[in-house]
Amino acid sequence: MNTDTRGIRPRDIVLSFLTLGLLAGIYFGGTAVWQKYRGPSQATAADCRTAQQLVDTVQHLPKGKTALESSYAQERKTWNTISDGYLQTPISGYMSLAYAVAGNDTEKLAFYNDPADPWGKDDWDKLINTANSHCKSHKLTIPTFNLTATR
Repeated sequence: MNTDTRGIRPRDIVLSFLTLGLLAGIYFGGTAVWQKYRGPSQATAADCRTAQQLVDTVQHLPKGKTALESSYAQERKTWNTISDGYLQTPISGYMSLAYAVAGNDTEKLAFYNDPADPWGKDDWDKLINTANSHCKSHKLTIPTFNLTATR
């Protein structure tokens, strides 16, 4: 048995990099194929209709704290009927924003109006695109609104 150790040879380094490259290619290629053919979870048409109904409802919220709280409780019950959790998330965020603006909840709005990182067009686009990525069969119409104004 030869006990002579020669250290790391250039061939070993090349083979290591080739192996890492192959594994990275498999990982990233597999991920791309998965996203292309599987994509985000798809909500049912009923879930998409419910989401649109919620978006439409929060466009015309009542005035007054008691009326807002009652409306919020009712809309949360409707929101809970959406079975696709990945669709629930952006709709919940949208509802929270709408109720914060309608109720002039300065504490919640302060987060979105942070001068260091204000809520902007990119944030709206991300929220809308996330919701729509789960409703390919029924595109949602989600309007933006001013986060500093009260309704």
